[in-house]
Amino acid sequence: MAIFLVLFVLVAAISQLSFIQSIDNSIVTAVDWPDLSLLLYPFNFWVSLIWIGVISFLIYKKYGEKIFALYLGIFFSTLFIEIFLKLSFPTPELSSHSVGGLEAAGTFPSGHVLRATLVAGGLRLLGAPKMIWLLPVIEAVAMIASKGHWPTDLLGGWLLGMAGIAAIYKLLDSNPRNKEQS
Repeated sequence: MAIFLVLFVLVAAISQLSFIQSIDNSIVTAVDWPDLSLLLYPFNFWVSLIWIGVISFLIYKKYGEKIFALYLGIFFSTLFIEIFLKLSFPTPELSSHSVGGLEAAGTFPSGHVLRATLVAGGLRLLGAPKMIWLLPVIEAVAMIASKGHWPTDLLGGWLLGMAGIAAIYKLLDSNPRNKEQS
């Protein structure tokens, strides 16, 4: 978990550097894919609340209150981190962004990729195949194709989501009772 958080902070810091922003810009402007914005809807804020609610309920049934509370806590704490960073640290925008109804000053980190990672991690906890980890990748590709985020935004969203999922796995590994349930 710590490695994901360290990398997240590092990506957040370097995303503000002008030469990194020019690399981001080169990647986004070089991509001339069809618009894949339809792939963004499953992980917009409101639809992801349904995903997280269903997955949280299933995690509660399988693992109990502690993992359930941790999963929900991670979802909401990463949401607050996302909102704080987007409102506090301006980045050059590709398109208009709003976070929870507030107009954002920046785009870092990508909430779509963050939520896709949390959903994939929750489904993986419930026994989904390893291919479920393609969800954040598909979301990142759709974001680049629709010119909705810079690549560093996408990496930041993935790292923040993985830090949360790693915390859940760490708690599960430290509790022998949970190993018997899975």
